[in-house]
Amino acid sequence: MNVRALLALSLAPILAGCAAGAGATAAPPDRFATVKDSYTSFRDALAKDDYDAAYEALSRDTRDRYPSQVFWIAFNMTSTGQHYRRLIASSVLVASIEKKDGVNAVAILRAKDPRSDLYEMKSFRGVKEDGRWLVSFTLQEFFGIPEDEFFDLEKVAENRDFRHRR
Repeated sequence: MNVRALLALSLAPILAGCAAGAGATAAPPDRFATVKDSYTSFRDALAKDDYDAAYEALSRDTRDRYPSQVFWIAFNMTSTGQHYRRLIASSVLVASIEKKDGVNAVAILRAKDPRSDLYEMKSFRGVKEDGRWLVSFTLQEFFGIPEDEFFDLEKVAENRDFRHRR
């Protein structure tokens, strides 16, 4: 093999990489590629009070169940929601467990409760939709308030769980 052929063969991959790299831009990483990525996106959005970004992290079923306004009310206008929002925003992911079906997972979180200085554990379900891990929950699972009572303002007011902001 002559020197020219050897040089052409050794430079071909380098030149091809440069040509491909010149016009191509790297796609941003998917914020929901793994259970950990989904948790991080959800946590960071709640920490910034970015409810649109947090809502984007929710599964289709959860979004169908709760319009974005209800999601905002649940996390912003109830004392339980405010507590969990702060807890999630300051939490660390202890473990994420994907089930064998490849579609369901559980994320286990730990955070220090500022009121008691004790650690509290919380979990949420993840579901894989269109190749993305998303947060899935019901108000009853997350807040401990039965669905039919959550929107009963008399019941909520009776429990002093609803706080109006002025």
